[in-house]
Amino acid sequence: MAQQVVWTKTARNQRQSILEYWAQRNGNKKYSKKISLLIRNRIKFIVDFNYLGKETDYGSIRVTSAGHFMLFYKVYTDKIIIMSLWDSRQDPDKLYDVLK
Repeated sequence: MAQQVVWTKTARNQRQSILEYWAQRNGNKKYSKKISLLIRNRIKFIVDFNYLGKETDYGSIRVTSAGHFMLFYKVYTDKIIIMSLWDSRQDPDKLYDVLK
């Protein structure tokens, strides 16, 4: 069971962009904090149940949802790498470019 969680630079940037977007759109950080907690809780669940997510067509990348957001990750023996955090309300064609 993998314990360490590592975020790729892409995933960190996506998370930051999502949180900033919602904070600016709503004029406060309440919803951004809610999103952040939702994502953290889903990651804790992934740490306990590594293969919870559905297999994707992108090699060994798995996906699980957290509300409107999708976490794409790879499982290794010692760590889980978060490859992408995707708002499922976006254009799905952009996702292919992020994951390849």
